[in-house]
Amino acid sequence: MTEKQWERLDTKREAWAPDEALRTIAGRKERPATREAVRKLIGEAETWLTAPRFHVMNKKHTPPSRDKHDYMSLSVYNWPNPNTPDGLPYVTRDGLVNPEVEDYDRPSMSRMVSGVETLALAYAATGDERYAAKGAALLDAWFLDPATRMNPHMLYAQYIPGNGGFDRPERYPAVYVPGVDGEGIYVAFGGVIEGCRLVPLVNVIPLLETSRHWDERRAAGLRDWFRSFLRWLLEHQHGKDEAGCLNNHGSWYCSQIVTYALFAGEERIARTFLERNVPERIAMQIAPDGSQPEEIYRAIPFHYTVFGLLSFCNNAVRAAELGIGLWGYETADGRGIKRALDWLVPYVLEPSTWPYRSVKPIEESLPDAAALLSMAYRAYGDPVYLRAWSSLPESAYPRDHRYRLLFPLPLSEEGEEA
Repeated sequence: MTEKQWERLDTKREAWAPDEALRTIAGRKERPATREAVRKLIGEAETWLTAPRFHVMNKKHTPPSRDKHDYMSLSVYNWPNPNTPDGLPYVTRDGLVNPEVEDYDRPSMSRMVSGVETLALAYAATGDERYAAKGAALLDAWFLDPATRMNPHMLYAQYIPGNGGFDRPERYPAVYVPGVDGEGIYVAFGGVIEGCRLVPLVNVIPLLETSRHWDERRAAGLRDWFRSFLRWLLEHQHGKDEAGCLNNHGSWYCSQIVTYALFAGEERIARTFLERNVPERIAMQIAPDGSQPEEIYRAIPFHYTVFGLLSFCNNAVRAAELGIGLWGYETADGRGIKRALDWLVPYVLEPSTWPYRSVKPIEESLPDAAALLSMAYRAYGDPVYLRAWSSLPESAYPRDHRYRLLFPLPLSEEGEEA
């Protein structure tokens, strides 16, 4: 890359690591915002203590491999065809989630991740071993227990009954996956995007490592699982196809590779992606004005704009851990993470000015915008990000208590949270 002009930025400001969450809780526990965040976390964690063990064996359908340990999901925006007697082939209604997704693995995985995230943070905040024990049990059921574990691949992610395909089949075609008895299924091109839900999970697992309920057997088992999943993403055609996507699928693929590689001890792979692939991805996905052209055509463009930026910010946080300055990286024509953030901020400040049609109100994506803005302010110190963050309505903060602990805003000179 001729434009890669690396900066060694202030990693204390940019990087996030588990011990930073612990320092935040310990150093700010008497501050109102932190105290309220911990109070909400404890309430949620108490609820999670009685949650069932989520795992892939609970789904109603069996993949064509005839092995329920294989992850399988429904392509979320595909619906029964209203113009055919049997509803096949399914057709795309972009942005609208088919409730049939509940019959497959995606919702269970999301609930498992949410539970572990909440329990790990609650354990870090309180030292209550009940939270660590439950978080470890949820991880065991999904990844390690021989009776319930998920096989480390997503070959059957985003199944499309009857091969309905997407609204842009020339770019996102359906892919045929054969079964053991000759009857295969069609899956969406790029179905491995669903693995991105595991990125925040990996980020919080280290918070459980000080618990007496944690042991090296579990730690090694999880590292082995993610190392195997990493290899599948790198070597299988599904992963290679995802790497070629020009939208958030491509940047989240990079984020998955980087996150899993660092967790599994494969720093060389992570560094290669951060120094080469992510800058190339910035040049492909972010326009010189900061927009993301492949996201704004979607039926819920604000959501996908934020979603794409979250992947870049996660990569920048991880890069800072290795001393690589992605926050400050720009191409020769100005494409970069900050340019993309600056393009988005005016619409956060004035949502009514959003110029693109959407089938859902942009307010639904404001919680993730809050996460972006907290990371952006932490990285750049630009007061416009703090102003945008502060302007968000109360309804935008259902998950903000987690963000306050994972990505705390810097303290001002007055000693209050900025």
